Amino acid sequence: MGFRAIDGSIIERDTAAVWVGSNGFTGPDTVVVAERNDMEVIGAHTIEGLGLAADPVQKKLVPTVGLALTASRSRILNCWRFQVSLGRKS
Repeated sequence: MGFRAIDGSIIERDTAAVWVGSNGFTGPDTVVVAERNDMEVIGAHTIEGLGLAADPVQKKLVPTVGLALTASRSRILNCWRFQVSLGRKS
């Protein structure tokens, strides 16, 4: 799969389903499998999935409150149809 690296280049990397953790917060996520000499970075998806947010003043991750969202059946169906049209669902 292709990914845009921090320096703007496009790289090809595998992905894997894993459990991640940071400072006692854990949860499931999909991660990009690094190769030798790749930078170690934690992405926004992982940070949010752990219930954390980046505090730019203190330069650390801090606990936050997640959003509880609801979706109507028609919105879920429309999302599924969109993914099918992109070839993401079978």
